[in-house]
Amino acid sequence: MIATTEKQANAGHNPQPALDLEDAVPEAAMGVPAHLTESAASNPYGSRPACFSSNFQEGLFVVTTTFAVAQNSILSGALTVMTSKVQESLNMNSSEVTWLVAAQGLTAGAIYEKPSRRKNRAFACFSAGNPIGFVLGALIGGIATDIASWRASIWVITIVYAFLTCAAYFTTPKDAEQSVGKFNTATLSQMDWLGAFLAVTGISTFTAAFTLAPDATNGWQTPYVPVLLVIGVVFVTAFLYWQSVFKHPLMPLWVWKDRNFALLVASLCLGFYGFNDNFFWLSLGFQRVYVNSPLEVAVKFLPAAIGGTCVNFLAAMIMHRVSNKLLSILGATAVVSANVLLSASSKSISFWALAFPAQLLMVLGQDIAFCVTNLYVMSSMPSEQQSVAGGMFLTVTRFSATVGLGISTTVYAAAGGTTEVSRSVPWRPYQSTFWVSLVGSVFALFLACFLTIGKQGNKQKPGEREKVTEV
Repeated sequence: MIATTEKQANAGHNPQPALDLEDAVPEAAMGVPAHLTESAASNPYGSRPACFSSNFQEGLFVVTTTFAVAQNSILSGALTVMTSKVQESLNMNSSEVTWLVAAQGLTAGAIYEKPSRRKNRAFACFSAGNPIGFVLGALIGGIATDIASWRASIWVITIVYAFLTCAAYFTTPKDAEQSVGKFNTATLSQMDWLGAFLAVTGISTFTAAFTLAPDATNGWQTPYVPVLLVIGVVFVTAFLYWQSVFKHPLMPLWVWKDRNFALLVASLCLGFYGFNDNFFWLSLGFQRVYVNSPLEVAVKFLPAAIGGTCVNFLAAMIMHRVSNKLLSILGATAVVSANVLLSASSKSISFWALAFPAQLLMVLGQDIAFCVTNLYVMSSMPSEQQSVAGGMFLTVTRFSATVGLGISTTVYAAAGGTTEVSRSVPWRPYQSTFWVSLVGSVFALFLACFLTIGKQGNKQKPGEREKVTEV
């Protein structure tokens, strides 16, 4: 079933769809109090959730949650700008250094129930955590590494994480809408431990095959490389089967039957793996080819992070006014344009000519995609499963980034990045990785054209609902 942008009034017959993820669940089942429903009907902006006693408390929660989202990006930003220093210190080869960033992808709310402008703005803040976290981490990594060492950056980030943990304890409201079990044996028995093991092991071994092959003794003919690849495929296949039979799966497969959800996540993953790869290889190229310090690299990334933050807040102002399909297509087009610019870059061309506008276009496209996808995911599922959907959405995107980095590492090595050839054309190996990103972004744009979502966060007129068609 897919939700289209065409509205239809209730005119005596409205067939109830079997898989309309929003309408198929009664209000009572979704845990939405009656006073919230009535308030949403009279206030298009959206009322403050009842769990908050004031706008100030709500604001503190949004800020804390934004930085909670930013935690992965903080570490990513720090590691990205100091990869060269870590490589020198630990005597790592090119394949091993990619795991500094790739490993993060393997570790990777139902408070705003009804679609509203208030929800749009809250989720835009959450999405802004990615660029904010990246630039904060890059600055921490750059400054600490220049003043002390790369190890000092890790200690500073640890302190930041400890502070965020304490802040979350005091600002997160009680979960009154969802039934949350106590931490006991019954709760632990519902955890999909086998699914987690299969997913992490499968993705890590699959990615390891691509990252280790370039530096292996005989390349892909080295025995352990194809073995790792086969193990990865087997474990991922076993994970998908297990999700179809386990009572409490990590990734409920039925949700993929929603066409817009599948298209949004697939499009986002195809763009995000390039986004993640591009910043990693740009940083490494700046440090090795241009001999920039970690702090200089952080400063070069600063405008992109600021631009990404602005894009998120702009999206919050227009998502309820503009077709989100159009926004998705514009975002995907921006990512394609960014990859085209980077693919044409070279050492003789100024940073401001191609790399700078490419960074701005990358964050423009990916932040729009995150806003649209995040809001759709959290608006299309029953409230008791929204946290599962959000976790699944973030996990899949992180996994895609990990796999993408493994593939781009193989291309980097094939282009001479690990041999003496790179000395004559030092930028060529890095340029080749941008071509990999370009291929993914083109497919992402293609998929975005098949979306059928309209505006999100707008109050529907009484008696109207989204028309659902069967596929």
